[in-house]
Amino acid sequence: NRDQVSSFGGQLSIGANVIVAIITAFTFGYFVGNQMFHSTAKAVVLGTLCGTAMMLIEVVLFVTRASTLDKLADKRTRSQGAQEAFPSMYQPISLDASGVDLRAGRPLPS
Repeated sequence: NRDQVSSFGGQLSIGANVIVAIITAFTFGYFVGNQMFHSTAKAVVLGTLCGTAMMLIEVVLFVTRASTLDKLADKRTRSQGAQEAFPSMYQPISLDASGVDLRAGRPLPS
């Protein structure tokens, strides 16, 4: 339950960040356009272009972060799977006096 709340909080903060970034870019573009062109219509167009550009930047950043996290999770899963599939590579070998592997119950190859 605590993991779900933490996950929801993370997603909410990312969404809020994207919305605030788009609004900020629009406001910046609007004020710059109003100062440059002295026209409300052109200021709105520039603000919209800035907001759209910021949205595209945020999408690229989000996809990059998600891809990186997926690769990291996949790498962890593969390393855990390798430890389960090939336990002899990750656990010490126990031999008795005659050279028989105690885990497998058979002699080691020469």
